[in-house]
Amino acid sequence: MQHRDFDKRPSRPVIPSYAGAIAQAEAWLKANDYHLIHDGDGLAWNLKVKTVQLPRRDSIHGTHWEMTLMLTAEVSGEGFQASGTLERKKDERLLELLGEDRVPLAMRPIVYMAVSDEEAKTVMAEALFNLKRDMAQKKLHELKRSLISRWLDQRALFHSATLSPTSPVATSL
Repeated sequence: MQHRDFDKRPSRPVIPSYAGAIAQAEAWLKANDYHLIHDGDGLAWNLKVKTVQLPRRDSIHGTHWEMTLMLTAEVSGEGFQASGTLERKKDERLLELLGEDRVPLAMRPIVYMAVSDEEAKTVMAEALFNLKRDMAQKKLHELKRSLISRWLDQRALFHSATLSPTSPVATSL
């Protein structure tokens, strides 16, 4: 329990409001239009930023910020066609297997560290600018196609007992 004697300094580091920091970061992301990042194909990815303040290993009284960037998207067959990943005639069977389902896509999380609040803000501003620029230059057709195939395979494996024998996934096995 902390004592109320204001003449003595606290024995632990003072941690600013975590909820306030998260709210401020989310507001900044939306104000700067970083909550959606478009890749080179035109697909919009949702950006989630997770920030955690952790104890430092080199100092028992110090803390550092760990910031994790996560890009996710849920895309339907029409979304894949709009981004040029799938073509109606060439990928007709794949689109038929997808049906009305949405395929969840996720990039590997990117982790950054910073010692102070100000350094965390600077690191995140640079990282987000670079991420947005790099994603706009990348064409991810092959990656998305492999993720679609993997998702369809997993759906067929784990949902085959619940599918009727006439469904496209059940007949393709």
